[in-house]
Amino acid sequence: MTRTLTLVLASVFLSAPAFGGVLYTAPASAAFTGGHLSCGFRNLSTTPRDVTVEHLDFAGNVVAAHTFEDVEPDTSYAFGNWDNEQSVSCRFVFAGSTKRLQAAAEYLDDGVYEIVIPAE
Repeated sequence: MTRTLTLVLASVFLSAPAFGGVLYTAPASAAFTGGHLSCGFRNLSTTPRDVTVEHLDFAGNVVAAHTFEDVEPDTSYAFGNWDNEQSVSCRFVFAGSTKRLQAAAEYLDDGVYEIVIPAE
């Protein structure tokens, strides 16, 4: 019985897909103030990683997206959506632990940060 259980568990663990991290910010519309939304992140990992940044509307639909490839450790990027007032929150998709990416929604008015909402 122990051998059978070991074989079953081994096959489950070996066949399971590798899941990545997904971080979200709370929704808040910048359109009411005439500002814009930018989604920013920093790679806290010790290795390069790909990060897809998505702007979402209130229904959770993607209204804009961009993938940053091979982001080096301790490197930051931001993806602004200046032309689309439907962007209200950010989603960050990447491989690895959510503890290895620092991310936030950045609400700007004329290039000045008005509010920053951290991703969880």
